[in-house]
Amino acid sequence: MTVQTIDRPVRALLGDWAWQEQAACRDVDPDVFFSPDTERGLRKYAREMLAKSLCGTCPVQAECRAYALAAGETYGVWGGTAERDRT
Repeated sequence: MTVQTIDRPVRALLGDWAWQEQAACRDVDPDVFFSPDTERGLRKYAREMLAKSLCGTCPVQAECRAYALAAGETYGVWGGTAERDRT
């Protein structure tokens, strides 16, 4: 089996990162968006709903979601989508 690597940084794929300056989550604890490995069930669901509700107020939600999809983000809530939403 051959493993491919990306030769260029993800930011080269995405261009401008200025949208992050407008993000509603800029000053929020990242733990709201990323679960510990041991988090399961209702606790994980509640944390994701909190993160998604914050994303719902964000003026750059579409840019964040586009970044997550282009970068292949496999963890966390990005642009109102959880890990399972992006698979």
